[in-house]
Amino acid sequence: MLILTEKDPIQAAFKLSHEFSELSMVEIEFREEYLNLVKIVDKFTFDLISHARSSHEMEALLKLNHTNRYSRLELFKKALKYKQVKFLSQANCQQVINRVWYGELSYLICQSGLIRTACWFVLGLLWPIWSIAYLIAPKTEAGKMLNIPILQFVCSLASYITFLLFISMTPFFHTRETAGPSFNCLDWLIILWIIGQLWHDAKNIYYHGFKQFIVRQGSLLYISFYGSFLFSYAMKAYAFYHYGSDTTPVKEWSGYHPTLLAEASFATSTLLAFLKLLSFYVIHRTFGPVQISFSFSP
Repeated sequence: MLILTEKDPIQAAFKLSHEFSELSMVEIEFREEYLNLVKIVDKFTFDLISHARSSHEMEALLKLNHTNRYSRLELFKKALKYKQVKFLSQANCQQVINRVWYGELSYLICQSGLIRTACWFVLGLLWPIWSIAYLIAPKTEAGKMLNIPILQFVCSLASYITFLLFISMTPFFHTRETAGPSFNCLDWLIILWIIGQLWHDAKNIYYHGFKQFIVRQGSLLYISFYGSFLFSYAMKAYAFYHYGSDTTPVKEWSGYHPTLLAEASFATSTLLAFLKLLSFYVIHRTFGPVQISFSFSP
């Protein structure tokens, strides 16, 4: 009936399965019946995609030929939202996800692990060039390359490792000649990186909604991470403005001196920054499932 009555039977089945699951928690007396209906609907989507005979039929079913790149993976996002594990784990679906993930670089799938690692390393070193090309000329060949999901991930990881190197080198550039030290070059690079990340998150909120951003795994860590860094640099700016010419020894400072608060907040931010690196482990075939299983464990 869904095929005859619905314009998009797969999305309709996802929504129907989700509603049956919610009803099973509300109407306890009919719980078994609702759970059986959930299994029937899930089997319908699984069987439907299993009967695809060619890549063209798969693209038609999954709507991968959409001109808007944000809408091409809408069906997968819906499947994740409604927890359609059986649908996403289907072999044809996994093949399509793998092809979309590698994009124009799909030829690297057949290469050895050493060659793939070398390619990702070289591409990661070029992340500033990819980023500038995407900002200045997004419609050129170099700019379009950053639309490939795997390249986006590699550049994001390389950018974040660069950021970790910046905050790790900050203590070597730190001086206490005055009670309000000035900003050095690393401070401005860190601030510029944080502004870029805030802009990236603002775009995600615009496209996907604030609720989706909040419920995302690790969003609380992100908020704490950004808040700590912003508070640290706000205190440092306050200290520089009010104590920039003060040469009072550190031993005579108040326990709530803005420079001390800035340093404590920066140390907390550094710890959170390295913890945030764990979110990249989800891409690994071993650490990813372990991390996901831990996140769903009671």
